[in-house]
Amino acid sequence: MVLKKVLKFIFTEDLATIDGVKITTNVKQNIQWLTDRDHQTCNNDRNSHTVTIVWDAEYWFTWMRIVLKQSAHLKSIDIQLNQHFTSQMLNCSKFILNTSNPTLEIHCSLEFFVRQITITAAADLCDIYISGGVNFALKQMVAMSSVAKNYYATNAVDGDLNTASITRREKRPYLLVTLPEPRLVNRVVLHCRKYNDQTLRDYLKYFELKGLDENNCTQFSYKDNNTAPLYIYTVGIAGKKMNKIFVYATEVTKTRDPTVTLREVEIYGECLPGTWGLSCNQSCPTKCPVSCTQEDGLCNLLREESECNVKGKGEGRELSPQQKLCAASQLETLFHKNALSLNVTDIKSIASVADTMEHFVDNGVKVSKNVTNSIVDILSAFGNKASDPDFIIDDTTFDGRFK
Repeated sequence: MVLKKVLKFIFTEDLATIDGVKITTNVKQNIQWLTDRDHQTCNNDRNSHTVTIVWDAEYWFTWMRIVLKQSAHLKSIDIQLNQHFTSQMLNCSKFILNTSNPTLEIHCSLEFFVRQITITAAADLCDIYISGGVNFALKQMVAMSSVAKNYYATNAVDGDLNTASITRREKRPYLLVTLPEPRLVNRVVLHCRKYNDQTLRDYLKYFELKGLDENNCTQFSYKDNNTAPLYIYTVGIAGKKMNKIFVYATEVTKTRDPTVTLREVEIYGECLPGTWGLSCNQSCPTKCPVSCTQEDGLCNLLREESECNVKGKGEGRELSPQQKLCAASQLETLFHKNALSLNVTDIKSIASVADTMEHFVDNGVKVSKNVTNSIVDILSAFGNKASDPDFIIDDTTFDGRFK
């Protein structure tokens, strides 16, 4: 278990702790508790209700996880993502995870790169994790157009910045990283080598990147336009499905051909939908009605109504299989034995959920035994007669079909 956690930190990257990030709140305080991955350390300043995360570069946002105090109300949390400090309307899905703490996972399908995230109603925050993806290049298959001395291609994906991969000087040298299966790639990071470990040379000036899918079709291409050499090059990619990444050196002078000289190549991305794990080689459990977490394969239990798009469907209009699964997921979560911790703690809230449940059943959503058992538990907590097949809460009637 300890080794698994260590490997997770090596392979994955948290954009909340990456170099170049700045996190502030509306009141001055030490915010180490926010990114320590300890769910027991939380915000203790009730005046702190806004958290702002700003990067010095743009990143392709995929998902983030927010852990709250036990007493928190999940729906009170609001997330705003910005590009160049300008807010835009986003298509985001919110999932509630089945964990000991109230936890939200926010997934967004964006058409732009993010520079800033603002979290409001943040008084109950305990922890945030913003996925920077998994470094899928580490220890993967790699090749070069040629090899200079003993600077082999494998040095570029060994995770060691003290080694290097170098080609001979030739017309169009390249380094190729091949992943075992396609991944949704959102970032490539190239670590350059200093000449004699002191002077930064222009080995990769005007380099090119090309990404191919499993059919060898080009999904991404990029040509660098930096006139001065950089120690680290970071190229953002809009979540493209790829499994081959070429790095070409192109800078030609009157006296020499180019050479690929790299200390490390990192290819960050996410698993394809329905898979999880550091190698994306595990399938989400079939019991997960919506999806599962990328790290642990846990079911995402609830998707917001805007995603389910079930409300407003009149009786007699058949729901799609996906909507039924999503609705069933909502019921499983809202009527779980831990429902009281999800702030279904008053009669009106239960009545509202009950009304939603009745609507789902009218539209053909199957109610599981777990749901009906949890209804009994919740009613018992409020002093109702659990043995009564028909009961009324705030003018909302359930009948025997829920039994």
